[in-house]
Amino acid sequence: ASSLPADQTSVSLVRFITAIMIQRCAGKLEAGNYVLSFGFLLIAICVQDALVSAPFNLFHSQETGENKRRYHGSVLVQVVLLGLLTSFCFGVAWWIGKYFGSSWGLNSALGALAVATPFVLLREFARRVEFARLRPGIALCVDAASGLLQLLFLWFLYRWDLFQVMGVYLATGASCAIATFVWLLVAYRGNDFHSKSVAKEFHRHWIVGRLPFLALLVGLLHLQSVVWIVGWLIDPATAGIFGYCNYIIFLVNPVALGVCNSLFPLAVQTFRQSGISQVRNLIGVAMTGMGIAICLFAIVVYCFSDLILLTVMKDTSYEGRGLLMFLLGINMALSVVNMMNDQGVWAIERPQWLLRSTLLTVGLTLLCAIPLTQQFGLIGAAMSLILGRVVGVTYQSALFFTSSMTLPKAKQTIVSTEPERKRQHTKISVVTPTLNAARFLSTCLESVQSQTTESVEVQHLILDGGSSDGTLALTSGYPVTLVPRQPGMSLVDAICLGFDEADGDLIVFLGADDLFLPGALDAVAQTYQREQRDILFCRTRWVDDELKSLGELAPTPRWLSARAHATLGWCYMAASATFIGAELYRKLGGFDRSYLKSSDYEFYTRILEMKIPFSTVNCPVSLYRRHDGNESLKRDSSYWRDCRKVLETFAPKRPFVNGLLGWMLKGWIYARNPKWSYHQLTRKLRSGTLRG
Repeated sequence: ASSLPADQTSVSLVRFITAIMIQRCAGKLEAGNYVLSFGFLLIAICVQDALVSAPFNLFHSQETGENKRRYHGSVLVQVVLLGLLTSFCFGVAWWIGKYFGSSWGLNSALGALAVATPFVLLREFARRVEFARLRPGIALCVDAASGLLQLLFLWFLYRWDLFQVMGVYLATGASCAIATFVWLLVAYRGNDFHSKSVAKEFHRHWIVGRLPFLALLVGLLHLQSVVWIVGWLIDPATAGIFGYCNYIIFLVNPVALGVCNSLFPLAVQTFRQSGISQVRNLIGVAMTGMGIAICLFAIVVYCFSDLILLTVMKDTSYEGRGLLMFLLGINMALSVVNMMNDQGVWAIERPQWLLRSTLLTVGLTLLCAIPLTQQFGLIGAAMSLILGRVVGVTYQSALFFTSSMTLPKAKQTIVSTEPERKRQHTKISVVTPTLNAARFLSTCLESVQSQTTESVEVQHLILDGGSSDGTLALTSGYPVTLVPRQPGMSLVDAICLGFDEADGDLIVFLGADDLFLPGALDAVAQTYQREQRDILFCRTRWVDDELKSLGELAPTPRWLSARAHATLGWCYMAASATFIGAELYRKLGGFDRSYLKSSDYEFYTRILEMKIPFSTVNCPVSLYRRHDGNESLKRDSSYWRDCRKVLETFAPKRPFVNGLLGWMLKGWIYARNPKWSYHQLTRKLRSGTLRG
């Protein structure tokens, strides 16, 4: 993985040097023809990447022996056939252009592509094969060899005064051919194939790669379509200026690709081991860090744009392009942010989101590109790129960070890899204090009763504080355990009494107005049996009186510290979505009863302080109902006194650090749970305070 930035940088630098030499030696018209025609080559590379190279990464390690030799040979045949098909398409385009008398420079470029593209595709395939084999050093050698040969051939073209786009593509094809044939002889020999196996493997690759193929193909149009529109509305030379300015910004792309190469396997591993919440944390950090870094790069390029462009291009027509460079830099920042998000979407196996967001991005870009380019020229073209990218990034990020993983999907990710083995039995005690709760209790009882399965035993403890509305009568007919509770007993005392009486492996508090989602405790039990940890933080869904969703609150991130949690001012962990091992609860002394309104806040912060390992369940397990009767909504003096005690006990002693940690954590929560945050902020604004 560490070699990928160097590998991608070698490709980008050779391409950049080639572009500069065309600009210097053949003029802006040929430069524009190169920029326009290069988009067609990228389309061919994307087709191969989605339909051959990416599926190869998935399947090559699954084959052994003779099957592996045959599979590798079949894939090589696919690459050759794809190269011949693209060569034929470019040849037809060249013939049509020649027949109708199109621009000679662009038409000759298409003819040269017909010759060079099969060898470029072979070079790209060689690189991907070696990365799939975990041999990035060989991939770097292939690229370095083809790059040095290409520069050597370009020098000969320059010396013989033959420097045109057609010659450049022929030189590219020749260099790729030499490097790839050496690779085939040295590193990819000994393979076999059969005609039937070629058809079989092509079908298998198509099933896996069709959606990514469409997403890549459509995504390529985001930038390239704007370049073509500029060439159509203005002229090819201006399109060349636009493309060359973007080439300079594009030099940061190899770094982003290197991060993606490391981020994708890490995201997959994190999802399998810790669930979607931790993947979201990982991707969120990557998106933020890379976005900020490239925005800073865009600012630097803006400040020194004239120096950079005039030094590289030696052409005064590039002077005063600072704003264009800045806008292209912002587009690149958004593109890289989206690339980081793509890795998370791949990790949770939602490729359809990639296609949807890409269609939105390209659709809006094309919708805006023509009028904006006509009105504002190159600045308008860059603005259309940004508008499309903003919509696509926002849509895909919203799906990734807010969409809940349904319980069936969650079961697939946490179920044992040995399905025939009988799962161990888990007993879960549910503690529900009640006081005049007849309005909601029936729904609560039904949701708890439905959780019992072959592997989950449920003990439901009801602690009534002297209800006068028929609450206790509703419990008849349900397998509940009634625990005597003294009238006037505080809520924290009632919860502690229920936890002391519980005899399950895990204990959870469930309000009489809350309920569990179908299959919730089974998912919790599976995670508990698999990971053997005595704390499980789960996702919860907040709802109103009519069970309409107010957003979901993600599980506690593993990086959350006691100091940061103490500065938050309220407990992040939802009681109905937090399961505690009975032995651990008693070992820690239970809830501190001196905290009348925030005993859970203190208890969970104490757990974070002790760095006790915990598990997460990445799907909503409970519905937390918000209504006027919620005790948790009553933020009286005792509540704020409890919060202050937590702050003084666990948080840093410096107010500035406390405030900084608190607002940083709140910012993460609001970004991580947007729908939930919207309803929370709306409620706070209506109440006239943003406190808490």
